[in-house]
Amino acid sequence: MAGLLEQMPDAVPAGIVERLGAKSTICPVPIDPVPAAAQRDPGLVLWNHRWEHDKAPERFAEAMLELAGEGVPFRLALLGKRPRRVPPALARLREALPERIVADGRLPLDEYRALLGRAGIAVSTARHEFQGLAMLEAASAGVRPLVPDALCYPEQYPPGCRYPEDDSQALVARLRDWLTGEPPPPVDVSRWYSDALAPAWADVLRQNPIVWREPY
Repeated sequence: MAGLLEQMPDAVPAGIVERLGAKSTICPVPIDPVPAAAQRDPGLVLWNHRWEHDKAPERFAEAMLELAGEGVPFRLALLGKRPRRVPPALARLREALPERIVADGRLPLDEYRALLGRAGIAVSTARHEFQGLAMLEAASAGVRPLVPDALCYPEQYPPGCRYPEDDSQALVARLRDWLTGEPPPPVDVSRWYSDALAPAWADVLRQNPIVWREPY
């Protein structure tokens, strides 16, 4: 916020950031954990984000195509909301790697959670992210998250699960290592679970009760 206010030419009250910070509480959006499947497929790479510019799907597609060209074994679950017009990154993967795609499209919730339960790796190439709920859900199921070392991710995942932001070759190298060797252990994201966050939300609502007013 301070950086944004510095760009404003005038009428910024002195000490406003500190005053607002003293009155504010951060309550993350809770997630319901996804159970792991009886058997995991360590070579199943999951994309469960929107296929839009801010998620940089083209970087993900380039990485998977490069690894496929090297002969690295993997399978793809291409999930997430996509626009009506097929995104170029998705079209490239469909055209070049049809035999590796085991899921493609938005799934019913039970099928989606079942797929998260057996996937091996979940990848984010996001340029913009608030909390990364899709990655948290995947991590709750035991999927190994591979994320940029930026945005909200340093707070959520250890260094071994992060690659330098905007470094496509670092992403490829980490994926290669995980797919051909030993991936890191699962990440504990239980502090974002609904039952863990319920007391904080209850406290905020207790201190700031919602007053219903009839519309005019």
